[in-house]
Amino acid sequence: MSAVTSENSNAGLPLVSVVVPVYKVERWLDRCVSSIVHQTYENLEIILVDDGSPDGSSKKCDEWAGRDGRVVVLHRANEGVSAARNAGMDAAHGDYLCFVDSDDAVEPQLAETAVRAAQRYDAQIVFYANMNDRYNDEGTLLDSAQQSSVAFVAETAEEFKRHFLELSHGQYVCPPWNKLFLTSFVKQVGIRFPEDVVGGEDSAFNFPLYVAAERVVAIDEPLYRYSMRVGSTMNTFDPRLLEGRVSVHAALLPIIQEWNPTYLNDHDNRLITNVWIVLSLLYADRRPQIRQKRGTIVRGIITNPVVRECARSVNAVGTKNRLMTVLIHNGNVLATRIIMRAVSLLKRIRSKVSR
Repeated sequence: MSAVTSENSNAGLPLVSVVVPVYKVERWLDRCVSSIVHQTYENLEIILVDDGSPDGSSKKCDEWAGRDGRVVVLHRANEGVSAARNAGMDAAHGDYLCFVDSDDAVEPQLAETAVRAAQRYDAQIVFYANMNDRYNDEGTLLDSAQQSSVAFVAETAEEFKRHFLELSHGQYVCPPWNKLFLTSFVKQVGIRFPEDVVGGEDSAFNFPLYVAAERVVAIDEPLYRYSMRVGSTMNTFDPRLLEGRVSVHAALLPIIQEWNPTYLNDHDNRLITNVWIVLSLLYADRRPQIRQKRGTIVRGIITNPVVRECARSVNAVGTKNRLMTVLIHNGNVLATRIIMRAVSLLKRIRSKVSR
C-alpha cells in the first residue's frame, strides 16, 4: 500500500496515528505490523519506534517502511518502552492516537470500528475488548479467550465514573493498547508516559486522562489480540517492576480519592495482585544471583510501607489476594517464602505434565 492521498477512499477521514514501540521482537514483529497495515481503515500513520533493538527488529522496521508509505520508523538508543511511546506521540500527526505492542496484533476492523464510535459520540476515549492469545516459547498458539465484555456510552464525566468499576473488573483500565484517544484531548491534558518508572507506567499515563474525560465509549467487540507468552523466557524477576507499581499506586491514591472513591478498593487490590505476580516471578527465576537473595527480597517487599498500608486498608478480593494480604499484614517472611516456593514448584510440575 502507498501513503494515503486525497484521491483515495480515505479522503476526508481522520488520520489515525498508531504508535508501536519495538524492542527485541524479531519473531513477532511481522505479525504485528501486518495486522496494522491490513486494516480496513487505511488512513493510518504507523510509527514504529525502534528502541535500540539488538536483534533483527530494526532491519524489519526499515523493510516495512520500504513496503508501505504509511510506515514511519524512528531509530533510537534504548531508553525503555515509555520513552519510545513518548517519542512516537511527539512524531504523531493523527487526529486520533492508539498504541500497539510489537508482540501483539489487532483485528482488521479495529481502526474503522473505533473511529466510527469516536465520531458518532464525539468521544475523547474509546475502549475496546481484547483476546488473550497464549503462545509457548516456540511461538505456537496454545489457546485464545476473550478478556471480558463491556459496552456503554458515557456523555458526561459523571456517567463515565459510574461505569468505571465495570471497566476495572473487566481489566480495561490499565493497558494503553486497548483504547483509541482523541489526540487533541491527550495534548490538552498534557500527559506523557513516565520514563523513570518500570511497572505501572501505563496507569500513570491513563488515569489523568480518565479524570479529565467527559465523553467515553466502550465497545465489547474484541479488536485487540494480546499475546501471553508462557514459558521459561517469561520467568525473569526485575525489582523495578514492584518499585514502579508502588510509586504509581501512591501517586494515584489521592487523585482517585478525589475523583472516584468507589474505585479505591480496586486500586488497592490491583497493588496486592501485583505483589503476588512479582513474588511469583521471583520464585520462577532460576538465576543463582536471584535465588541467593530471595529471602532479602521477600522481606523488602512485604515490609514496604506502601504495600503494608494497602494491606491494612484493602477489602481483598479473591483467594490469592486474601492470602497475600494476611502474609503482608503479619509481616511473615518465612510463610511467604514457603508458599511462593510451593506455588512455583506446582507450576513447574503442571508445565511438564502439559508437555
